[in-house]
Amino acid sequence: MSVSSLGKLCAFLALAGCSGGSSGGGNLDDPGGTQTPPITGRQDLPQSGVANYLGFMTLNLPVNGSRGEAVGDLSLAVDFGAAQGQVTGTADGFVLLGDSLTGRIFVTAGQIIAETSTDPAGFEADLSGSLKGGALPNTLLTGTIDADFETTDGSVISGTAFGDLTTTSGIDVFDGTFSAVRP
Repeated sequence: MSVSSLGKLCAFLALAGCSGGSSGGGNLDDPGGTQTPPITGRQDLPQSGVANYLGFMTLNLPVNGSRGEAVGDLSLAVDFGAAQGQVTGTADGFVLLGDSLTGRIFVTAGQIIAETSTDPAGFEADLSGSLKGGALPNTLLTGTIDADFETTDGSVISGTAFGDLTTTSGIDVFDGTFSAVRP
């Protein structure tokens, strides 16, 4: 363990032992208090620059009257300094029931959501694209991804995907998950 890490650990342990003595609550010993305890491990996201993330996306899609998991490669770019369109990317190379799918899903119009006292920083973005192959008919997909930065340095993100799809069999819905890391 480095000296810096050891120092941070000691400071954390010292603060964890503080119980606060105010009569107004605000500590974990007084759950009826009026103050909310702060989140530990606050995130330190950059204010500028672009970070690239690589990972996987899993979508639950309708196939032959049931559901199948399509797993594909996810590539995201997060522009921490942009005013709009902060998150963009693609998901492709999907495999469903052992069959490779053709097509691509685009991640667009992503906006970073600041950390609050109860939720970590994250982002929401739009999904759109098409997939087909194997047991999956031609499928047009539109939806949303909702993500959280899982680490204090923003190096890991994960979240959910959901939306609507249109196939030659009709209209349906999908959901899924994704995770990615900054290499």
